[in-house]
Amino acid sequence: MLYFSIFVGKKQNDRRNGPVRNKLFNPMMTRIVSLFVVFLSWACSAFGQEVTFTADVPRVVVVGEVFRVEFTLNKQPSDFKAPDFAGFDIVAGPTMAQGQNIVISGGQTVRQESFSYTYVLRASGEGNQTIGAASAVVDGKTYITKAVPVEVVRERSSGGNRGEAGAEGEREDASTLAKDDILLRMIANKTSVYKGEALLVQIKMYTRAGIAGVENVKEPAFNGFWKQEIRSDQPVQWERETFNGKVYETGIIRQFLLFPQKSGVLEIEQMDMTVVAQVQLRQTLTGNMLFDNMFGGPQLRNVRRKLQTVPLKINVRELPAGAPAAFNGAVGEFAFSGSLRDSQINANSSTSITVQISGRGNLPLIDAPNPGLPDSFELYTTKNDEKFTVTADGMQGYKSFEYPFIARAEGVYDIPGIPFAYFDPKEGRYKTLTTDAFRLEVLRDVSGRAAGEAPVVAGVTKEELKILNDDIRFIRVGEPNLKPRNRFFVGSWGYVLTLVGLCALFAALLFYMQKRIRELRDTVKLRNRKANRKARQRLKAAYRYMTAAKEGAFYEEMLRALLGYVGDKLNIPVADLSKDNIREQLLRKGAAEGDVEELLQIVSDCEFAQYAPGKGVQMNNIYQSSLDLIGRFEAKL
Repeated sequence: MLYFSIFVGKKQNDRRNGPVRNKLFNPMMTRIVSLFVVFLSWACSAFGQEVTFTADVPRVVVVGEVFRVEFTLNKQPSDFKAPDFAGFDIVAGPTMAQGQNIVISGGQTVRQESFSYTYVLRASGEGNQTIGAASAVVDGKTYITKAVPVEVVRERSSGGNRGEAGAEGEREDASTLAKDDILLRMIANKTSVYKGEALLVQIKMYTRAGIAGVENVKEPAFNGFWKQEIRSDQPVQWERETFNGKVYETGIIRQFLLFPQKSGVLEIEQMDMTVVAQVQLRQTLTGNMLFDNMFGGPQLRNVRRKLQTVPLKINVRELPAGAPAAFNGAVGEFAFSGSLRDSQINANSSTSITVQISGRGNLPLIDAPNPGLPDSFELYTTKNDEKFTVTADGMQGYKSFEYPFIARAEGVYDIPGIPFAYFDPKEGRYKTLTTDAFRLEVLRDVSGRAAGEAPVVAGVTKEELKILNDDIRFIRVGEPNLKPRNRFFVGSWGYVLTLVGLCALFAALLFYMQKRIRELRDTVKLRNRKANRKARQRLKAAYRYMTAAKEGAFYEEMLRALLGYVGDKLNIPVADLSKDNIREQLLRKGAAEGDVEELLQIVSDCEFAQYAPGKGVQMNNIYQSSLDLIGRFEAKL
């Protein structure tokens, strides 16, 4: 649903033009102007839009498996030619679907369209096959997709729990969940590293069933490692892989960048979690697999499965002997530079040298290099600045150190370059980098400062200053606040009032902690309070999918948002979220019957859209209706 607002305003001080304006800007004229502005925005957006033509193809399929191939454009083609599906049987298709989404943000209107052609194929033979390039003509220009390789594998038997797909009309027995249908693996990009070398560890899930939720997550322990988690706002990207002769949907759910702090064989303990899997129940078939999947609708039940990774052992090697004197623990690949703020100053004036270490490695653990300044320079506290980016490729960025100092004696000083040494794990050797030498000319002190008077250094507190060749620090000025020797604080009125105040503060803190503990123990109330916030977060993710025209991901995220909201609001376990149970519990809580039926209809539409994309279900309507519906439930429940 779209809303357009146009504000037309002007002061009516001019009486001669006032009646004319009122007659000109009547409601009908306002509507015409509004439609013209919208049409102009759409036309400009469509004119400057670049054509994209993509193919969505699974990279791994099983012999006999039925799967979908989808070709999508963002502009309507005048002609479309499908590739030659050699090595595959066409079960259905092409099915043409059209969708559009209009987003108004910051005064700009963006119209996003999608035109898709979907084929349902069956892999008929084992081996490496290729889905060829499709072509489409848009505005007289031909666009071609890339050919996509597809690996067709024959799965090994799973002990009878899962049958192998056979002839048309037969269906794999998915009513049971085999032991290896859902796996959790901890994978490291290296098993042998140097001390301080970056190590990427990924927690990867392998599943052959739908995942409805995750519970009771226990983080792995990284004893002996400095850990940095790689966080991402994007949802898990699922891909198909073959593992132990079976095809899985795989996704990386957690990533950690580790830096070992000691040598030897270090063990990363296991990660535990419980997943709620959706298992399809046995049902009577019509003999038409495609019809059963798309219109019969699968009957699902939720099954809890506890997963655990295998502990991972990493061999950490000690750094080689013979480290340079300038080495301070840096491991990685770095660049090193330095600069002198001033080339000429007066005696007893301050300046600074700044060095910067940039590159990839254990940057947060690197200490400041030794600047090696002359004895007549008085060095003060080193300041540092840093900025890092953590990705799967490692930690990269920079770390800089500023050395402020005072030159006491005049003259010309040649300051040698500052060395920085690090260990390069790729080449297995130490490297030393040195800045250019610095020349500083110190002129005579012309400030008229009395002999022995200490200068003031910018950015340094008075308590940090020292007078040259003396051990007297800065003398405190102001009121001394001296007290008679025979007066004691213990036993005074101030002492009594302080004790009373501390006791009152302790009692208030104890009362608050007990109340907080009771709230945390009430898991039902806690889930109910967080239900709306979690649902809004999932709706935001669904909105991003909608704007990107990713229908499958959009409907999947909408189902998670709606069912997750109802489960949290009513304290219903994920395994018991059936439509009948949802209807009964919501009506019992006082929800309007119309709202309950609308919720169940939206859930059914989302489930239907996953099997028949583009069949009359509009993403924008689904999203807006769900947003309004959750708002009404919040007011009632």
